[in-house]
Amino acid sequence: MAGRFSRFMVVAVIWAVNPTLGGCDDQEFSFGEAEMLALLDTLNAETWTEAEAEIYFELSQATEGHAALRLPSSSFMGSAWACGDRSFAAEAAACIESSTLPVEGSVTVIDTASGVNTSAIVSGEIMVFGYDLDNAEVYLVHDGGDFLLSSDDGVTFTLDGASW
Repeated sequence: MAGRFSRFMVVAVIWAVNPTLGGCDDQEFSFGEAEMLALLDTLNAETWTEAEAEIYFELSQATEGHAALRLPSSSFMGSAWACGDRSFAAEAAACIESSTLPVEGSVTVIDTASGVNTSAIVSGEIMVFGYDLDNAEVYLVHDGGDFLLSSDDGVTFTLDGASW
């Protein structure tokens, strides 16, 4: 019995002081879910080019059922261990340094040389690192490959990689 109580106390102390040990501060985010959703509009409005192809995205926020969470919300240590991430599919936790918006949708790739259209269902996420809406990355996957886009200013994106 004493061993179980000691382990419980150690876990309880680590959970209680974790945000303090992690270097968390009181800084607040300068953006929210609406601004991250606006990034989707930016991605959807663009015509992207890669090699001899035009790429069109039709993305939206994923439902909670499709969102991948790192820890189940019922976990005893969930909020302390979630230090460093915030997801708009679940309640945010303490000590947050990044934001994630799960996305889903479709992509259409048009081969400009042959005119052949290829469409695929994609899923992934937009991740913003830090408290300001910059340093954003979009990672999308589908059965035949993936797409990676990045932004240094939270406004304009570049297509860093595409495979289909």
